Amino acid sequence: MGSSPTLATNEERKMNDFGYHMEADDIVIRRVRNGWVVFTPHLEPDDYKRLSVDVYEDLEGSEPFSPNAMSNSAPSFKRLLWEHLGWLFRSKRGGGMQIEIHKKGYESES
Repeated sequence: MGSSPTLATNEERKMNDFGYHMEADDIVIRRVRNGWVVFTPHLEPDDYKRLSVDVYEDLEGSEPFSPNAMSNSAPSFKRLLWEHLGWLFRSKRGGGMQIEIHKKGYESES
């Protein structure tokens, strides 16, 4: 005999109303043809559900898998990371990650 499915709690059902299995303050990053889309659900104190959608458009000419795709999509992805995960970055008084964008590969910098 198979086991019966587990019923979701009321709190889980509220968060699933966003259309994804997401909880408040999750960050979902999705790559689209010309950039990045970030979905962030919020549950307000009065139980009002709000979904923030932020769009980060690539520089012109960044067709997926084209030679310029990386250099044209990297700046928008860097901005996305800074705006949503800025607390992870290195600052004047604290350590953290640091991201550099190079137009050319290692081979061409010799």
